[in-house]
Amino acid sequence: MRAHLLAIAVLLTACGGATAPPAAATSTCVNAQAAHKAYLVVTHLDGRSVQKCVGFASDQLNGEDLMKQSGIEFQSQAFSFGKAVCQIDNEPDSFSECFPKDKPFWALFTETARFQSWLDVEAALAQAQAELGIIPEAAAREITAKAHLKYLDLAAVRAGLAKTGHP
Repeated sequence: MRAHLLAIAVLLTACGGATAPPAAATSTCVNAQAAHKAYLVVTHLDGRSVQKCVGFASDQLNGEDLMKQSGIEFQSQAFSFGKAVCQIDNEPDSFSECFPKDKPFWALFTETARFQSWLDVEAALAQAQAELGIIPEAAAREITAKAHLKYLDLAAVRAGLAKTGHP
C-alpha cells in the first residue's frame, strides 16, 4: 500500500542577537517577529513539498496549533490514542476514514515515514539556515539533495535506535 508522507519539522530557534534575519525570510513567516520559529514541512506522495514557518512567543507550540497557525488546510479525527491527521493540504481530496485499507493515507507511524521525516527536517533546517545566511546556499542544496532514504544505512539506524532508545 502506498502512503503519503508527512514530516513535521519543529525547529525552534532563538532569533535574538545583533543580526536580524533577511527581510525575505521574515516576510514568509507567520508572526515573524516572535522569538521562536517552527517550520512545518508537508511532503506529498507526488513529491511536492509545502513548507511554512510559524513564529511563536511561548516556550512550546503543539502540533495542532502549528498546523492551525500555518494556514495549511488539514482535517483530523479523534481516536483512543489521540487525534490523527486524515487530510492535509487537500490531500486526499475527500475521505470517509482516516486509515483506509485500499487507498493512500497520511503515514505518521510507519518506519520509513519516520526516517524520511527526520531527513525532511534536516533538509528544511538547511534551507532555512541558508535563507538566514547561517550556512552557504550550496551546502543547503547538497544537504537537501542527500536527504533521502536511499542514502541511509537503515540497518545502522535501527541498531542505533535499539542501543540508545532515541534518534
